[in-house]
Amino acid sequence: MIMMQCGRLSVIGVVRYSSFLDITTTVGTSDAVDSSSSLLKEQCGSGNTKVVSRLTERHRLIAEGRLPPVFYEWERELWAKRERFGTYGLASGVNPEELWPTIEEIQEEEVVGWYMKYNDVVKAVENAKRSERVASLTRLKEVAALEHKYPEMLREFLENQKEVVPMKSKQELEAEQQAKDMLEYYGYEISPNDPRFPILFEKMTEAKKKAAKLAEKEELSLKKRTSRKKEKEKKQEEKENS
Repeated sequence: MIMMQCGRLSVIGVVRYSSFLDITTTVGTSDAVDSSSSLLKEQCGSGNTKVVSRLTERHRLIAEGRLPPVFYEWERELWAKRERFGTYGLASGVNPEELWPTIEEIQEEEVVGWYMKYNDVVKAVENAKRSERVASLTRLKEVAALEHKYPEMLREFLENQKEVVPMKSKQELEAEQQAKDMLEYYGYEISPNDPRFPILFEKMTEAKKKAAKLAEKEELSLKKRTSRKKEKEKKQEEKENS
């Protein structure tokens, strides 16, 4: 296992293919890539072997965990070489001397501040803890103040949640009473919005008036019969006494 610091990228190179080391006697030469390609062909078997896969040759080798040859132009860039060396180690055929950070990269890291001194880090951590503690104490004070106001706020909330019964107008009360009378008379509910409602209500009113008149007549006739009967009984008693 080989570990290197290449600019911003910490590269850990693992030599997976020991057979490549025997071939790549000189690291970083172009012959190493050709030799690795030939060795991969030997590992894949004979040329007549049929591979049932829709992957390209490069992606198939990557999926199988083997080293693909350098084919694209972007693979020759510095960041790609660093990634290749970090994945395949010395077997990648990349010269480690090319992977060290340049002066410009080092200056950029210093300007951006990728790394901090130990004392600065300790101070930053202490300041963060102090700020967090102050914020926590402030929040606890706010919670305590709100807790003191809780009974009054709860009372106001409950008062606002009380249901306010709307006052019904005289017309609404009359309409409800008419609907109740209709239900009692006809035996089924009739909506006030029904166009038959006024007609049926008028019929019900007339029928009730007639029934009231008949009841009044019957009551008068009953009173007359009762009075006549009493008069007859009184006369009969007088005759018997005389």
